[in-house]
Amino acid sequence: MRKCIVLTVLFIFLKINIYSQTWYKRIQNKEFFSISLFTEPSAFFKNSGKKTAIEFERVFSDFYARIELGYIEHSDGSYLDMSFALGLHFSFFEKKELFYIGLRSGPIYRKDIFFGTFGGEAGINLRMRNKIVIGVRTTMDYRTDYKIYNLPMKLVNSNYIKIGFFI
Repeated sequence: MRKCIVLTVLFIFLKINIYSQTWYKRIQNKEFFSISLFTEPSAFFKNSGKKTAIEFERVFSDFYARIELGYIEHSDGSYLDMSFALGLHFSFFEKKELFYIGLRSGPIYRKDIFFGTFGGEAGINLRMRNKIVIGVRTTMDYRTDYKIYNLPMKLVNSNYIKIGFFI
């Protein structure tokens, strides 16, 4: 948990420091909306599971908001999860890339019971030809759905790859 707090503070500090270097680029920054599909390739190697999801993201001049709906398939059954994310974003170059860091929360629907999750995320999105976005993201979530297996609640790290389209 300390690492998440330290990383959040460092990214906020970085955001404040680069503001003066990139203020002129913000004039050119267009707000946009995107729809993306993403998957977690590492889930297949960890436990032969599959996670596919769709996300709807709205990017504003300084922050972003996202909702994602996912379907996870494991050897012991499948479940649904949904998360809401809100955070800051910044860019270093020609606005082709977008680094972001934020907080996320949402429900997990597993075995006819809703469980909660809360965590953080960081990643990068790259614009390709102004209509396509590809990206990578890492998340760290505190999950409560392990109660059904009589296991303690714990932090879970996930890594995603996405492809989407600007609208």
